[in-house]
Parts: sequence; structure tokens; C-alpha cells
Amino acid sequence: VTPAQIDQVGAIRQILQIMGAGFDAELFRSMEQHYRDPGRAEAVINWLVAYCQHSGCKCPPYLMSQTQLEAFQQLKDAIKSEDMERIKAACVAAKRVPNLKEDANLARQFEAAVGTLRRKA
Repeated sequence: VTPAQIDQVGAIRQILQIMGAGFDAELFRSMEQHYRDPGRAEAVINWLVAYCQHSGCKCPPYLMSQTQLEAFQQLKDAIKSEDMERIKAACVAAKRVPNLKEDANLARQFEAAVGTLRRKA
């Protein structure tokens, strides 16, 4: 996600908001299917967070909370590092996140980390 891409959508948003409300709701509705796709989830998460920060709008209800997003990123980075202590620490931190299993992407990342620990143990 580049700042230029977010700026382009932000400009389109301003034009469409003048013509009528509902652009954000429709955008979020159309992005949800991509958010639910494990192969696209990370890119969609990054894009939506950047878009919402840039436009000042509220994030869609299906998007992870900031705490969940931090746990997701920590788990992902730990798995990539293949450092068992780091993966353990990320799992422990994730267990403290409210509604850990509520978001499918976060739950999948957590299960991947636990699976890595089990295989390497």
C-alpha cells in the first residue's frame, strides 16, 4: 500500500461524498470478501487501516481491533523468524488479546504459531 494509492482513493472519496453519502459503507462492503480471504487478508488489513487513518473515517466493524492487529503482526513476524522463543512470546501475548478467536485471520495466525511450536517441540 503506497501513500499515493491511498491519496487517489481519498480524492475519489471526497468527490463521491459530495454526490451522496454511502461511499465508505459500499467500499467496506466490497472489501469484506477480500478480508475474509486468507491469501489477501494482510494486504486488505493494511490498506483499510491506512485508508481509515487517511480519510478519518471509522474502520469497518469486521476489521480487527488495534490490539488484535498488533497480535496478528507479532505472530506473523515470529513465525517468519522461526525463533521458538519469539513464537512462544507471541502466542502468550496473543492469548491475552480479548476476542482472540473472534477474527478468523487472527485465529488462523495463532493456530499457525501453535502448530509451529508443536512441530518443533
